[in-house]
Amino acid sequence: MNRLATIFSIMTTAGVLLAAVSGAAWFIAALRHRETAAKSICLAGVIVAVLGFILFLRSYDSSLHQERAQEPEPPITQSVSPEQPQEPAQEPVTATEGSTQGNTLPEPQEPTEAPQEPAQAASEINPLLALEVQTRPVMNGFKTERIGTWAYIETTKEFMAGVTDQQLHDYLSELSVEEYNWFNVFFEDGTGLWTISPVFVEYGEADRNEGGSVEYIGEPEDCIFTFSDGHYSTEN
Repeated sequence: MNRLATIFSIMTTAGVLLAAVSGAAWFIAALRHRETAAKSICLAGVIVAVLGFILFLRSYDSSLHQERAQEPEPPITQSVSPEQPQEPAQEPVTATEGSTQGNTLPEPQEPTEAPQEPAQAASEINPLLALEVQTRPVMNGFKTERIGTWAYIETTKEFMAGVTDQQLHDYLSELSVEEYNWFNVFFEDGTGLWTISPVFVEYGEADRNEGGSVEYIGEPEDCIFTFSDGHYSTEN
């Protein structure tokens, strides 16, 4: 676990304790019919705990990707199969040998229909594969050392309307082998998608200058999508 994840976990714990203590004080004041600021403090504690938990999840997932990127790749071994002896070439049948089989001509065979598999496979090509993937460096807090890479594609919402949820999930799954820290899909109206896993996608206003981070439009639960049974949906 990296330092940011530790800080956010402490922030979450502090928010929970603050909400619990102020909530108890608010409940006691309500029983005594007294006005108190404990209600506001309790709500502030809840907000701090929720934000700390969300930031903790992001930092923890990012640290997992960095640890996997540092693991050495296993050596690739190739098995060498012994050469198979070649069969001797068949000698052509001479005219004399052919005459011994009679003068009857072979019956012409009906041409077989060409398989339709290539056309069918072309219709199933993921349209996202035609977009160019661009990469950017992930720098440390002092902007002095590169510690990772994030990537993105640019497209329009009209284009994405022709992409199914399953195709988006498959595309993100193929990109996951590149071990990017995160991935963005930028739209023409300034919004976009942010993801660190094919099963977890966030939507909002995208800021390319801040490493592709997104700001939720509305409630967070309406902007976080998870993949299940071939579709992305919110938690509601």
